[in-house]
Amino acid sequence: MQPLNLDFLEAATLRLIERDSISLVLVGCGGSGSWLAPTAVRTARLLIEKFGKTVRVVFVDPDTVEPKNCYRQNFAEFEVGRNKAESLALRYGLAWGVDVLALPQAFDADLDKLLEDERQTYYGLSVVIGCVDNSKARTELHRYLTEKAGYGSARWWLDCGNDKHSGQVLVGGFNNKLDTTVFPLPDYCVRLPLPSEQHPELLIPGTAEPEPDAALSCADLALRGAQGLAVNQMVAAIAGDTLLRMLVYKNLGHFQTYFDQTSGSMRSTPITARILQKYFAGSAEMIEEDNEEIE
Repeated sequence: MQPLNLDFLEAATLRLIERDSISLVLVGCGGSGSWLAPTAVRTARLLIEKFGKTVRVVFVDPDTVEPKNCYRQNFAEFEVGRNKAESLALRYGLAWGVDVLALPQAFDADLDKLLEDERQTYYGLSVVIGCVDNSKARTELHRYLTEKAGYGSARWWLDCGNDKHSGQVLVGGFNNKLDTTVFPLPDYCVRLPLPSEQHPELLIPGTAEPEPDAALSCADLALRGAQGLAVNQMVAAIAGDTLLRMLVYKNLGHFQTYFDQTSGSMRSTPITARILQKYFAGSAEMIEEDNEEIE
């Protein structure tokens, strides 16, 4: 019998910087993104109505809805032929009374140039929700979080990924690109390794894409039972809860969640200094000098 893992008892709470303006950018509006879209807009409504925030919601996806998408993704037949980002932006923007900007194109690391309010971009809090299935798109997300983030930028990346019957949700980012402090106080974390730093293979071509199966699409695989019809909804549920804990409840104590539907298992990685040391050792100050040192 394996010993009980009690790391969660030592978990610190993630603390995002308090900013009046927040950007929620959903990249990929297909499998997982289409199910996560309502939670993103609902979160925006809560932040606007209950916390007085200025929230900008952006949906990004170049693809159009196909008939086969209606089985696995959150679309109906009347939306066939319409752009996925535009369709979801219209539907949930009207439902929640929130303005949602739709960009019917592939995500570009130069996203800020497409958005009018540069002050909100550079001085607000940005959470990019990645629901993409290829290394090229994730590379652009990585560039946006690293190369394109200026001093004072507060940028976080919530990444969603899945295989046939399993998946993962990863979160990482920083409240200030040049501030390497991770734990300003022992119980509070202000910096996490990016998903691309947690799993570098996500940026390697050929490793982040679903395995090919006779050139069948994900929708075709789902219809044949090779890919679970509910796997994307599972990813979206976990990511939605993570987003709410980051921005609304402010009690997120883990930064990785993995699940497997076949075995019915799920596990999360708590935010602890011991666990984060392997990502930040030698490159970031784990705890300030006036706090207790990590053993």
